[in-house]
Amino acid sequence: MTDRPAGALEILGIGASALVQDLGRPSLGHLGVPASGALDVAALRAANRLLGQGEGAPIVEALLGGLTVRLHGPGRWFATAGAVVAVSTDGRPRAWGEAVRVPSGGVLRLGRPVRGARTTLAVQGGVRPAAVLGSCSTDTLSGLGPAPLRVGDLVPLGPTTGAPAVGALVPGGPGGAGGPGGRVDPVRLRLHPGPHGSWFPEGRSAVAGGPRTVSATSDRVGLRLEGPPIPRRPGEVPSLGLPPGAVQVPPDGRPVVLLADRPTTGGYPILGVVDPRDLDACAQLLPGDAVELRPVRG
Repeated sequence: MTDRPAGALEILGIGASALVQDLGRPSLGHLGVPASGALDVAALRAANRLLGQGEGAPIVEALLGGLTVRLHGPGRWFATAGAVVAVSTDGRPRAWGEAVRVPSGGVLRLGRPVRGARTTLAVQGGVRPAAVLGSCSTDTLSGLGPAPLRVGDLVPLGPTTGAPAVGALVPGGPGGAGGPGGRVDPVRLRLHPGPHGSWFPEGRSAVAGGPRTVSATSDRVGLRLEGPPIPRRPGEVPSLGLPPGAVQVPPDGRPVVLLADRPTTGGYPILGVVDPRDLDACAQLLPGDAVELRPVRG
């Protein structure tokens, strides 16, 4: 497939939010720059693979569906992954999880998720707003990167390369997140030991005793969990670097699983660190969903 002139996506509608994301800025933490990037990395990579392009090409991360876009320029292939939604082009139903061709001027719409929270929309060439520090990711905590998408925006697209994997399905968000209204089965997050065991008199066993529920205050910074407070010593620890999945316990005893837009440092004691293989599941959880933190050996 030969290169084609670059085009643009016109944003016609947005659900709860729509952000441009790629693999983020993971190597700049020593400069105080947060990592950010796609919350569901597996979905980003799967959608880009469907289009035959680099797995880190920038995508649109749509929270709770509702994203509607018009393609300006030559026709292109699109692909969806992550939260399962109804997909249509110019009012015609199309398959979720497959490469779908949209003609010049065509309109693609994502419905509300029937499973999960965040849908990845990839397009041939990638969405290409101006990069900041080597990434097109929007960091909701620091404000780095392009602003959250708004109705009326025209988002540039890169030149098309590669060939789509026509008909190749991809799975939903890891962990099998449930649809609106919460899950039936809890999502299990494996918890490795943290650096502040002495701050918790009951150790990591304090998270046992049944699932916790996702708080409505959860966001890309952290997954906040409701449930019995975890006993801990009063005070704070000296500020230290925060890895992805660090489980901080603030003074109220309610744990927070830190995600992509977390700060680079923090001073709440860390009970443990969620296994990196389980973090994508956090992107697809909704308020009220059940979560179990399962301690494992280091």
